[in-house]
Amino acid sequence: MARREIDDYYPTIMVETEVDMVVSRGPVLVYGISVTGSGGAGEVVLRSGTSDKGTALARVGAVDTTTRHRNFSSPVYLANGAFLDVGANSIAGVQYAPAPQKPVE
Repeated sequence: MARREIDDYYPTIMVETEVDMVVSRGPVLVYGISVTGSGGAGEVVLRSGTSDKGTALARVGAVDTTTRHRNFSSPVYLANGAFLDVGANSIAGVQYAPAPQKPVE
């Protein structure tokens, strides 16, 4: 499927948080993550699963008052959920869409 078709079928959601967050407990498509340093250097880690014990899939860092983005060329499919591990001094964002099953490639 082309990115456009996935976007049409799975409307995306954008969420910001300053604390660790379970993005989804079930299948999910993750389009990108971002972090803004707030009061110092910040970092966010996207993990598979629903806790900070999941495999780290992407890490983004930013210095104070700057924002960095990591957009994936194709959405990342995570069958068992997604977790944002938000470091100190960080405001993290994630763009995602719930996915009922793995999309056809």
